[in-house]
Amino acid sequence: MTHRAEQIMAAVETALSGLTTTGANVFRGREHAQHAAGNLPALLLQIQGDAPNNEGQTVGRAYWDLGVVVEIVVAAATDYEALLLQIRGEVTVALRSDYQLGLSFVQETVEGPAEAPQPTDQNGRHFSYPVHWTVTYSRSWDDPSV
Repeated sequence: MTHRAEQIMAAVETALSGLTTTGANVFRGREHAQHAAGNLPALLLQIQGDAPNNEGQTVGRAYWDLGVVVEIVVAAATDYEALLLQIRGEVTVALRSDYQLGLSFVQETVEGPAEAPQPTDQNGRHFSYPVHWTVTYSRSWDDPSV
C-alpha cells in the first residue's frame, strides 16, 4: 500500500530527473541538502502539507491538495539569479508538460509562489530558491492508496 502523496512525490522526482541544467541532481527531503551541496546545481524536493480540498467531493472520494516545494540550489556566481530563473523555467516546463504527472488520479499541478533567493551557508557560497507547487489529487475516504 503506497500513499497517493508518495506516488505523487515519486512522479515529481521522475519528472525533474534529467533536466538540462540539474541533470540527475534531484534529492528528496532536507536531509539530503548536504549531499546536494557537492552536486550543484541541484533540486531538493519536500512535502509541505497535505490538506483536504472540499471542492468536487463525491461519495467515497475526497480531493486533497499536496504542497510540494522544489528548492533550487546553486553555487554562488555573479549571475546566480539568472541560473536560478533558468532552472525554475526548466522545472515549470517539466511539471506542466503533463499536469497529471502520469497519474490518472492527479487533477492538476499548479505553480505557486517562489521565495526570495537566500544564501544557504554563512560564506554565501550557495543559494537556495524555494518554489511552491500544489498538486490536487483524488483518493478514497478510507484508504489513502486508492
